[in-house]
Formats: sequence, C-alpha cells, structure tokens
Amino acid sequence: MGASASTGIANVARIGDREWGGDRWRSFVKASFTGATAVGQIRTGYNRGMKETMRSRTQTAPVKTVAGFLMALAILASQIVVIPTASSSFRLSKSVVVLAIIACAAVVWFVTQAFTGGVRIVRSPLIGVVAVYPVLVAVSALWAPEPAKTLVTAGEAAIWILGVIVMAGLSEIELGRVRWWAIVGGALSAAVAVAQTAGVSPFQLSGVKGRLKIIGLAGNPSDLAAASILLLPFLFTGTDRARRVWLRIAAGAVLTAGVLVSQSRAGLLAFVIEVLVLLGWLASRHASKRTVIVGAVIAAVLFGAGIWVNIPRFQWTVQTIRHQGLLSAINRDGGWTAAAVMIGEHPVLGTGGGSFSCRFAAARLTYLKAHDRVGYKRIGFASHFPNAHDDPLQVIAELGIIGLVWMIVLCVVLVRTKPWRDFPLALALAGLIPFLIFHYPCHLAVTLAPMMVLMVMIVHQQGDGPSPPIVFRRSRWFLLLAVFLLAVVTIWVEVRTLQLDIWRKNAEMTIQLVQLRTRQGRLPEKARTALLGGLDMEGTDRLGRVPGADPWLWRIIGLSRLGRGDATGAETAFRKSLRLCPHEEGYLGLGIALLDQGRINEAFQWLTDACRIDPNLAKVIPDSTFRRTVVQSISGR
Repeated sequence: MGASASTGIANVARIGDREWGGDRWRSFVKASFTGATAVGQIRTGYNRGMKETMRSRTQTAPVKTVAGFLMALAILASQIVVIPTASSSFRLSKSVVVLAIIACAAVVWFVTQAFTGGVRIVRSPLIGVVAVYPVLVAVSALWAPEPAKTLVTAGEAAIWILGVIVMAGLSEIELGRVRWWAIVGGALSAAVAVAQTAGVSPFQLSGVKGRLKIIGLAGNPSDLAAASILLLPFLFTGTDRARRVWLRIAAGAVLTAGVLVSQSRAGLLAFVIEVLVLLGWLASRHASKRTVIVGAVIAAVLFGAGIWVNIPRFQWTVQTIRHQGLLSAINRDGGWTAAAVMIGEHPVLGTGGGSFSCRFAAARLTYLKAHDRVGYKRIGFASHFPNAHDDPLQVIAELGIIGLVWMIVLCVVLVRTKPWRDFPLALALAGLIPFLIFHYPCHLAVTLAPMMVLMVMIVHQQGDGPSPPIVFRRSRWFLLLAVFLLAVVTIWVEVRTLQLDIWRKNAEMTIQLVQLRTRQGRLPEKARTALLGGLDMEGTDRLGRVPGADPWLWRIIGLSRLGRGDATGAETAFRKSLRLCPHEEGYLGLGIALLDQGRINEAFQWLTDACRIDPNLAKVIPDSTFRRTVVQSISGR
C-alpha cells in the first residue's frame, strides 16, 4: 500500500470534502482505512458520496410526475372548459371535467405513495379541519330530503379535498407549474370576455341575454371576476427570482381587464380591497414615494374605468332600491331570505348538505307570504337559486349549528396559521371576502380550483417549519382502496350527470321548437304528438339514473304531456316533481295543468305561488284574463 495508497486516500478525501461534507467524510476515512480492506472501503465510500451528490442535485432539477401534471391540467380545465351541447355549458361542465381529472390524479398519487412503502400526507390542521366537512355532509344525509344527492355532494367535496392533499405533496416546482397553468387559463377566459366586450365573439351560445353576453369562458360575469381576483395574487409568487416579469405584467393586465368588463360589483369591491392591500404592503416595505404614488394613480384610473363600465348597473341599482329595497338591488334577496327561513325552521341540524336548491322555493314562498311581498323578475326560466349567494349563510342553512361550529374552528385555525404574513396569501384572502358574502365561490369549479392552490400555499407556510408528515404504512392499501372506490363512483356519477345534462338541453330545445311551430301553425298534430311522446318516453327511461335529477326530469315529462294535451298526465308528473323537490316551475306547470282541466280554484293557488316567487313566470299563463287576475292578486290590487 505505500505512497500510491496514500496519494489515493488524499485524492479521494479531497473529492469527499467537496462532494459529501468534510467532517462526515473524514470520520468515515479514519474508521475505514485499516489493513487489506482499505481500497474496498475507499471505493464504497466514494460511491456512497457520489450517490448522495447526485440525489442532492436531482432535487434542484425540474420535477415531473403524472399526478402533478394531472393537477395542473385540472386547474387549467377549471378555467377554460366549455361544453356547448350541455344545458349547463359552463358550471356543470367544468365541475364534471375537473372532478374527474382530480380523481384520477388522486388515484395515481396514492398508488405511487403506497408502492413506496407508505402514504405520506402533509400534517396540517387546516387540511384536517377541511377534511371534516364532507364527513358532516355525509352524516346529514340521514335527515336530508334527498339522501342520495347529499351523499354525492359529500363525495364531490371529498374529491376536492383529495386534490388539496395531492397538491400539498407536490414539489415547489410542480406547484409553481400548477399556479402558472391556472393563470394561463384565467387569462384566456378574461381575454375572451374582453374580446366579447369589443364586439368580437369567438363563440355564441343560445339563450344568453343582456349583461350575460359578456361571460368569457367562466359562464357568468361574477364567476369570471371571482376567478380573476383569486388568480391575480399568484402573479406575486416567486418575484424574488424576477422571472417572467413581462409575462406576469401581461397576465395581470388581462385578468384586471376581465374583472372590469365583468361589471361585477363584488368584483370591483374585491379589486379595490386588493389594491389597498398592495399599496399598504408597498408602504410597509418602505418603497419609494414615487412607486407608491404611481401605483395609486394606476389604481385610481382602473377604479374609474370600473365605475364607468358599471354606470348602467348602478343606475339600475338605485331604481331597484327605491322600488324593491336594498336586498333586491344587490340581487341577493331570494337566496338570503330563503336561507334565513331554513335556518329558522332547522336551526340545529340544518336542511341537509347539498339541499339548498331543493328547499329554496318553499322557503322563499314562506318569506314572501309572511311579509306580503312579491319576488323580483329574473332574466328568464328557471329563476331558481341553486345557492344562497353567501357561502357562510348556506353552510349554516344546510348544516345548522354544526356547520356554524365547523366554520368557527376553520377561522380559528386560519388565524393561528397567520397566512397574512405572506403577501400573496394576504392579497388573495382579502379579495376573496366579498365573493364569500355576495357570491358562492366554494360551489364553483372556476373559483374552487384557485382556492385549492391558495390552501396549499397556506399549508406550506404554516408554523415555524415543516412538520413531519402523517405516514400510513400498514393501512396504506385500505386507504388506497377507499380512494380508488371514491374516485370510480364519483367519475361514474359525474359522467352520467353530464350525459343527462346534454339530453336535457336537447329536450328543452325540442319543447321550445314544438311550442314555436305550434303557435305559428306550422307543425301537424301527428308530428307534435310523436315528438313530445318520444320525449316523454325518453324522460321516463332516464328516471333514477342520477341522484337529484328526477325532479327536473318529471318537469320535462310534465311539459311534454301538456304539449300533447294530456293535462291529467301532466298533473301527475308535476305533482311527483314537487313531492321530490318543490320548484316554482313545478308550481307553474301544475297550475297550467289544473287550469286545462277546468279546476280554476286549485290552478289559481299554484299559479299565484309561482308568480309570487317570480312575476316573470306570469307571461307563460296561456289565458290572458286569468293571467291578469293572478298578477293583480299578487300585487294586492
């Protein structure tokens, strides 16, 4: 072993100092080089050192996993997916596609974790509290009017939370990719809205009226504004590395334009709040006076543009306040008052998760009758509120005191986490507040997707440092099986729901076409009977396929029977629909069916109830004299 061995030891030691860490390498060399095994130990130590070096280097390399790609794809899809052939071309279509992709990502991620020895889930009080929500919803199926629909709602909530768990387990590089895909999707949606405002429509959907012509790819002006407001703060993440500065500025300009052209008052309020937070942050960081002043001027110009765009809406608001009150002016009277009635009737347990829509008509009617009021005219049919337009209020209406306690615990956890210490998080949370009060972002895929990213960012910055993950070793296969079953069932239900929604649009178009051709005298009796009879059979065959679909299926069956002159059959269909889920369109259809049978007093009751909820429904009453009687009755004249 002589001089060559000594030289070899010295060279390897120098490599070890550089690649592995001096103290660790020296202790290894000191303990290992004895006798005839010295060369073998040197080789072994060198190989281990190089493996550690390669492992540390790969940590800075771009990370790509199937689960990470799927989550980024889901976030992108939440902003741009539109299925024109569906009755709900935007909201339901986005929800179905995004939930299916997230479910696939969850299965892939849990399979990968299970085969590496254990499922590792980020330890976070926030995730723990949020994960309790679908459990509460599932339990509420015991007293909900439609238990199957409530369970589906719980499953959908569980899939969203699994998406948060998956994203929390991604690397920072992958999470950054998810954020950018979300920004790209939101910018595309906002760009379409800006183009539509300028008179250039990349596509046009039938049935879109008034302000709703400006919808981008979000499906609703307020949805577009909420998504843009939540995505704007993501542009401030990673600014310390000063990457893609011009891309960030361009995306921010497009998202801001989307908020302004949406004419959403909640969006304008959220934008002002975010600007104030931004200016306060700049002042706290001792930014130059010139920077603060320029920022304030730009903000004032944008705010002025938003006010100018919203002048027609403000004028309508003032007029509505004079005639119908403040709640009607902010277009939240229906949802808020119905929620208040539900809370008063079911204060402890609530009406059941996912049941707000089913309880809305009866609750709204109770409020209007108690206060001798009439609802306001909606844009068209249906006038139904699927949500309370206030997420905290809806949680209390559906889950009662239990939901209130859960929200309090969630707020406590958020306060203890102190997410406002991170500027982008403070900006996003501040902008989210108006939509939580005046909209329902927690029930829409277009806003839930960026909220997932927001939650993961909060989880990553919580506490003084990362906590050790929760590891499931022995139970990992059971956990994987549960996730797999949940994903399969959810995807199956969502796909069936989308298929049924596509059929619904075709059915409604068929009914409208038959009604139009009948009024014009251009549709023979035989053809009308054949078309509507086929629709009746198709609707009957689809009963029981998807939870929550039977009430509106019975309404379509009732309409088809009314069109064929089968008033008795229509009465049966509408009564079955109302028994499952009260709805003002059911009231209207039943009233017309009774009117066709000459049962005037009964018809008057149902038609009065329908038109009290929405006076716009009176135009459908075929008899003009009876229509005037109903309108005069609800107006007190």
